[in-house]
Amino acid sequence: MIEFYHSTRARYGLKYRYWVDDKEYIGSTGVSPFKCDNGKKGCVGKEFPVYYSSENPQYSRIDLGKYEKYKTTVEFVK
Repeated sequence: MIEFYHSTRARYGLKYRYWVDDKEYIGSTGVSPFKCDNGKKGCVGKEFPVYYSSENPQYSRIDLGKYEKYKTTVEFVK
C-alpha cells in the first residue's frame, strides 16, 4: 500500500503499487476510513495480494484480507 487519500467530501481511497514482468503499475480502490492493527491509516506500508488481468495487467484488484469490509468500490469478476 502506498497511499491513503481523501478524494472528495466523504470519499477515501487507497493507492497500491504492483509489478508485472518488471513493469510498475499503480492501482486504486475506494474505501471507508480505517486503520490497520498497527495504527496506520489505510494500512499504508503493508503488503496485500493483488490480482490482475493476464491480458491487460493495468486492470487489477487488491485483496485487503480482514480489511476487505472497508472497500467501497464495486468490483466485477468474470
